[in-house]
Amino acid sequence: MHSRSARPFALYSSKPHDKEHKKQRFIQRFYTAFNTSFTTLTSKYKKIDLIFIRRKWIPLAALALFAVTFYVISNSLPKSFVPGEDLGVITADISLPALRLPGTH
Repeated sequence: MHSRSARPFALYSSKPHDKEHKKQRFIQRFYTAFNTSFTTLTSKYKKIDLIFIRRKWIPLAALALFAVTFYVISNSLPKSFVPGEDLGVITADISLPALRLPGTH
């Protein structure tokens, strides 16, 4: 291959195509937005975590509230989901197609 003919080929092969270039820009924007959102959420999580570490009574109060609520709800609901008049029997009505024997109509 001659050097003059190889040079334009090298230029075309090294440049990204328009569609690939747009995809790359979109992906780069996506990664940038994702990283920014992740950093923001992480910093907010750290702030809330520090509040719970400094004020230990908040998570303990939430746990106590959950336990009391669970106890009240479990005592107010019926203990069984099966009604008292249930006999514990399953019945089925199965209908099969009529059997035709050879020579019969």
